[in-house]
Amino acid sequence: MPEMKSNRTTLFDEEKHATTKIDAHALEFDAHEQYLDQLYRQYNIEVNHALLFYISDEEEPMIFVDKEEINIGRGDEMGHIVPEFDLVPFGGREAGISRLHAQIMWDGEYYVIQDLHSTNNTWLNGNKLVPYQYYRIEDGATLQFARIALTAFVIKRK
Repeated sequence: MPEMKSNRTTLFDEEKHATTKIDAHALEFDAHEQYLDQLYRQYNIEVNHALLFYISDEEEPMIFVDKEEINIGRGDEMGHIVPEFDLVPFGGREAGISRLHAQIMWDGEYYVIQDLHSTNNTWLNGNKLVPYQYYRIEDGATLQFARIALTAFVIKRK
C-alpha cells in the first residue's frame, strides 16, 4: 500500500500496533489515486471511492469499497438486524451501540452520515449529531458511536 502521509503523524505505528490521531488532511490526493490503484492490483476490482475506518487497538482498518449505503450498529442474536458495519466485535454491546445506530451514504461526491436516533448518540469531530440530519464526512474525521471512537478516511478519485 502507498504510504499515507500526514502533517502530524502516521496512521499506524508498526511498533505500537495502534492507530494514532491525525489531522483532517491526512491523505494527499496523489496518495488517494495510488491507494485505489493498489486495491485494483491486489483485488482486481475497479474502485471509485472507499471509506476506511481505523479503530483503536485494531491492526487493520475496516474498508468499504464503492458502497452507496453503510448501516452501522450491532447485530442481534436472532439475526433480524445485520448492519454492514457491525460494532459487536469491537465491544459494541458493552459500549452502548444501538442495533441501528447510524447510517453513512455516498451522495455521488461525498460520504455523509446521519444518526438514526440512537440511544447513546453519534458524534462527528466531537460534535453531537442531530438525529436524521446529514453531515459530510471529511477525510481524517473522528467518528464516535456511543463509546466507540474511530478515524475515518475518505478515498476517492477526482
